[in-house]
Amino acid sequence: MKSSGPKSSGGQKPESQLSHTELKDLLSTLDGSGPQFDLRNVLFTKQLPFGLDMSRWQTAVCTRRAGKTYGIAAKLLDVARRKPGCVALYVTKSKINAKRIVWDTLKLLNDTFKLGGVALEGELCLSMSNASKIYLSGEDHESEIEKFRGLPIGVALIDGRRRWWRASGR
Repeated sequence: MKSSGPKSSGGQKPESQLSHTELKDLLSTLDGSGPQFDLRNVLFTKQLPFGLDMSRWQTAVCTRRAGKTYGIAAKLLDVARRKPGCVALYVTKSKINAKRIVWDTLKLLNDTFKLGGVALEGELCLSMSNASKIYLSGEDHESEIEKFRGLPIGVALIDGRRRWWRASGR
């Protein structure tokens, strides 16, 4: 998601960045039985390497408007669908930030692509039909991180903090 193109100016959004409404409108115009969920249908060209890479460690260094939210939500859904029974985890500074950043986009993609995930609002969990679960969490309290120790983590996306490293022994 590293961008080398010109920076946007004066509040204009980059050409490749769609709002939730624009994405929903675009996807509703597709023919057939509805859009098929594939990272190539969801992510932009510069986001694809991040979405498709299944390396153990990855770093996304990008601008504020690079589309990290869509990339993160799409990757969480992709891993949860491909690995039955796994936990796909997104961790940021606090649980409320996780909700503000990713939750709506995650639910929008789930609904748009009819993936069948059930949103458990109180837990910030999207429970998938294949027994996978997508959790959004914060690291403001070490106890939040400890809740996931020992679970079958399919992917863990850590958004910009260090406490996770201390708790994981890294």
